[in-house]
Order: sequence, then C-alpha cells, then structure tokens
Amino acid sequence: MEQKQYRPNTRDSTSTKRNSDRTITTRALNCTTRKENKEMRTERSFITRCALGAAAVALAVCLGTPQQADANTAANTSIINTATVNYRDTGGVAQNPVTAQATVTVILVASAPTLNAPADLSTTSGTAVIYNYEITATANGPDSYNLTRTIAESAGITPGTSTAVISTPSVTLGASTLAAPVTIASAGITPITVPSDGTANVTVNGIVGGDTVFIGGQAYTVASIVDNANGTSTINVNGNGAASALLQPGTLIAERQTFTVTVTPGTIIATGDQTVTVPVTATSVADGTKSASDTTITTVQVANLQVLKEVSTDGTTFSASVSRAPGQTIYYRITVTNNGAANATSVVITDPLTVYTIYTAGSAKRAAGAATTYAAAPTSLTDAADPDGYDYALTTAGTVTYNVGILTPGAGNAVQLFFQATVR
Repeated sequence: MEQKQYRPNTRDSTSTKRNSDRTITTRALNCTTRKENKEMRTERSFITRCALGAAAVALAVCLGTPQQADANTAANTSIINTATVNYRDTGGVAQNPVTAQATVTVILVASAPTLNAPADLSTTSGTAVIYNYEITATANGPDSYNLTRTIAESAGITPGTSTAVISTPSVTLGASTLAAPVTIASAGITPITVPSDGTANVTVNGIVGGDTVFIGGQAYTVASIVDNANGTSTINVNGNGAASALLQPGTLIAERQTFTVTVTPGTIIATGDQTVTVPVTATSVADGTKSASDTTITTVQVANLQVLKEVSTDGTTFSASVSRAPGQTIYYRITVTNNGAANATSVVITDPLTVYTIYTAGSAKRAAGAATTYAAAPTSLTDAADPDGYDYALTTAGTVTYNVGILTPGAGNAVQLFFQATVR
C-alpha cells in the first residue's frame, strides 16, 4: 500500500509566523507607549508642581502689604517677589525648597500739579493786590515745580511799569500712596500705612510732620512720621472733623503748599479802567512737559472826573450862558462828578474871576448830589483860610479855590460849588 509523504503547510506556517511577529510588535509598541505616557505624566506633574509653587510664591510680596493698583504705586517702592520650587528625589523624599528673588523699584511718574484759581481783584493805580495760590501734588512721588509768570498790561498803562512778584521761585511737593486699607477717624490720630521709600529718616517720599496732605479729596494735617528703610512706613494724620470712607490701597496721599503773587499796577495814562493780566505756571522739574497754569486779571480802577460850570441870573435856573447888565448879580454853579470806579483824591476846584466881574464876599455855598438851587445849598463856606477848604484870593489872587479832597464815584456824591459875582 503506497504511503503518502507528509508535506508541511507552508501557508499555515507563514501565517503563524506573521501573527507571532504582529503580537511581539504590538506588545513592544504598547510597552513603549506606556513608558512614554508614564514619563510624560511624571514630567507634567513635575512642571505643574513647579509652576503652582512659583505662582503661589509670586503672589506673596515680601513687603507684607496688599498689592496696589499698577498706576497708583508710590515712587521709590521696592517690589521684591520670591519664587519657590518644591520637589522630591527619586525615592520620594521631600527636598529643601529652592528660591530666587527679583526686585522692581517703582519710579516717579511726573504729573502736572493742580493750581487753585483765586478770584480776580480790583485796585487802583500803584496799589498792590495779593493773590493766594494753593498747589497740590498729583504725581506718585516727590517732585519740584518751578513757578514763573508773565505780565500783560492794557493800553492805558505805561508799558513795563506794572510788576508781579511770586513769593518763591519753586516748591517741592511730597506724595505717596496707601499700602493698606484705612478709614481716617474724625478726631485723634489715624496711622496710615505706606510703602517705605528706601531711606529711614523723618520724611516719607517728601512728606514730613506738619504738612498738609490731601487723601480721598479731604485735607489732613500730618502729625508725625514713622519711617523705615524697607517694607512699610507710617504717616500719622490728625482727623479733620469728619470720618473718611474706607480708603483702598493705591489712594494718593498728596502734599499741598501755598504761595502768593503780588501784583502792582503801573502808571495809568488813560481815564478808563485798565487791566494787568498775569498768567502763573508751575512746571515739573522731573518732566518739563507737565505743567499747570492759572491766570489772574487785576482791574485797575480809575477816577474819571467831569466838571460842569453854569450861570444863573436868579440862583434858581442855571444854564451855560446868560445876559446881564453892568451892576447886576450873577450866580455861578460848578458841579464835579466822578464817573469812574475809583476815588479821586486831592481834588481842588479853582476858578479865577475876570476883570469884568467883582466877587461877592461871603457868598460861597456847597451842596452834594443832584443839582440844586443856590438857596437850597445847605452848607455855607467862608472866604478865610479855615478847615472848610474854601477861600477867595488867599491861595491865588483873584481866584476862587476849593479843596474838596476825596471825591467818591457816583452822581450822588457829586460836589456843587456856588458863589456870586457882580458885573462891572
């Protein structure tokens, strides 16, 4: 009986080998993937722990004060942030943290100060007026401000004769910001925490005891300073009679000072009121583009006198002219009115008589205000040298002289002088 020779099934063998190879490859890939995933998870875990540790530490400022608004941190403040990294070794044992610091020093951001606007004043020629100014800091730290002025005179003043003198050429204003929330009490002393300025002395960013400072729109007097070189310092302020609202970190503490401008008008060469215009400017020394200005206009009031001479035949009805025969009496009325805005001083009326008239002795009278008659004039004047200020032919021969003195503005203050004469 013929035996069949056994032949291996090469197709099955090849298939089995391929399946075996696929299995080995898959297992290798899975092993590699698991290893990579484990390494990635380990790396991410380490990175995450480091990042979280650094972020947590970065929030803690070694000043020990709350964070302030970016734009409101005081100049000279040192911001010292410490980053910390925590980790374990391969055995899982916690190791000592490692740290690193970075320091940021806040610089001065110059700003235009605020100037109050004193009310315009009036005066007379040659009489000075004084303008009182208040200047308040708005920068985040101390700065000096140069004070300058110009002068503009109206046409009725001799050019260059007016002056404007500033009491000081410059002022230095301190400023800081709150480092912690505070409510300032209405009375007593309230301590205010501020960033230190890096130097331990009697001033914090230019603010010293006795200064006037503005905080939250209110004025306070500084009672004292506790200044530290690092960390925070304290400004103690006196209550102003009203408790403040809760003031937040970053609130400006701004010093205020005062100065004066004395304006003296020059020589008046016109009859109407004149003006002297004086713009005053405060310019930052740290940044010359930052300045504040105010302009005062001083009105120079001028006396403006009007004189009217009239004549009458009966002392009742007066006009510019009359007709009279020799030997007849005539009545003169001289009215002087100040139509200006300032008093007229050293007012003197003179009226020389002509050779065609003879003065009637003892006939002079005086009235004030609205025009009146000779008979109604209430005040008689003597011809002699006496306190009434009137005389005839004593000061000047053949002349009526009446020393009025001061004549105030207005028709109600007008002066009327009466006297009689006879036609030759």
